[in-house]
Amino acid sequence: MSVLTLENVAKKIGSRLIVENLEMTVEPGEVYGFLGPNGAGKTTTIRMIVGLAKPTRGSIKVMGHDVQHDRRAALASIGTIVENPETYKYLTGRENLVHYARLAGLDAGRRNQRIDEVVDFVGLTGRIDEKVKRYSLGMRQRLGVGQALLAKPKLLVLDEPTNGLDPSGMREFRELMRRLADDGMSVFVSSHLLGEIQMMCDRVAILKGGRIIAEERVADLIENASGGVRIAVQDTEAAMSALAAQSISAHSDSAAGSAIRVMVKRDEVPNVIRQLVAADVDIYGVEQGRDSLEDMFLQLTDDGAASAVAAGEESRNG
Repeated sequence: MSVLTLENVAKKIGSRLIVENLEMTVEPGEVYGFLGPNGAGKTTTIRMIVGLAKPTRGSIKVMGHDVQHDRRAALASIGTIVENPETYKYLTGRENLVHYARLAGLDAGRRNQRIDEVVDFVGLTGRIDEKVKRYSLGMRQRLGVGQALLAKPKLLVLDEPTNGLDPSGMREFRELMRRLADDGMSVFVSSHLLGEIQMMCDRVAILKGGRIIAEERVADLIENASGGVRIAVQDTEAAMSALAAQSISAHSDSAAGSAIRVMVKRDEVPNVIRQLVAADVDIYGVEQGRDSLEDMFLQLTDDGAASAVAAGEESRNG
């Protein structure tokens, strides 16, 4: 059974259609990335998943329970963090967790044991009895994860969880998410930090204009990109002319020095090499073009995507 399923989900606010025909599944033990430019509908989708907004059409199910019609059972399987977690800074980390454990309905006899388990898991054992106001942002984020894990959810939903973290904090957070997935939990994470998503996630969905325009494993998405190959040659003009005569697209790759970039799939590379050799073009090296997830994101979202990556903040309506 899929942990999270969205079927034909749409959300309309006034006359504006925010998201349309969303179809997604998140499987057990999977870290699933959710990407899109500003206003694409990411935050609206997350609000619907966690029960804070109602879909205009379609169904959202968590562990087979409909979020709208079987709300209690569905939300019992969800833990969530939206940007910086809410904590009481004048309380200790442990006191915060006790408070949220009570809100989660944990039995008093089991409460302390579960708190110790999550504190150990998120790596706060030596600092859990200090006041939260003394915590770094990374420590507060780990405390927030511990808070979200108290009730042993099947799905952890994160909206921009690494905002403000330094590189060390990002790495710790990424490793924590992978440990959760290895233990069988599913993680649904929205972020504008595409490098982090690439290193953290198993699959990604890319949202544009309220619709999913790509949903694939990260490795497959990048491998199937139109990155082509880079070929180091002595004479780039001669190489491009030889290939153009065979209707093969190529352009000068200034980033790689004296080289061309040929936009072909992997199984077409041998023919490209044969054409260059036949045209008496000297070849010094051939390298598979490696597009990053950021490259793919910008290719797929086109208009306005660059500003989304740079700004990293989504409007409240999307």
